Amino acid sequence: MTPVGYEFCRGLFSSIGNGLYFLPVYWMMALVTLAVLSFLTRFVRLRWLAIVITGVLMILIDAPNDAVGLWRLVLFYGVGLVVLTRIGFIGVIGFFLTDILTEAPPLDFSKWYAGRAIAALVVPLALLAYGFYVSLGGQPMFGRASKED
Repeated sequence: MTPVGYEFCRGLFSSIGNGLYFLPVYWMMALVTLAVLSFLTRFVRLRWLAIVITGVLMILIDAPNDAVGLWRLVLFYGVGLVVLTRIGFIGVIGFFLTDILTEAPPLDFSKWYAGRAIAALVVPLALLAYGFYVSLGGQPMFGRASKED
């Protein structure tokens, strides 16, 4: 059985507040990653090497203590840096914000905290969708796939 976090036992507004609390945390995490990548790109002058060094620095900051944690961070920051270089700043904020989904209680509708779990998942996902919509600048979210030809 997965334990439920303390913040989800305090009510619906506490669950929503917990989801909103992490938004500036991940915004700052994305900003620091972008700043380090920008500085290293200017300093090293090779983009691929700056991306690798940024990934290594971010992994060293989190300092995993086991092999599974190391591979999880390599995958997490690797995908995060790909999102940052291919999609941009708003995209990487959304990507880092999806990490909050691992801290939400399991979505089991037979449990007493199912409503709070839905609130904890809906708030970050709504912010993520809005961020991607704004970053596209009025273009369709799914490109030409949503338009009928």
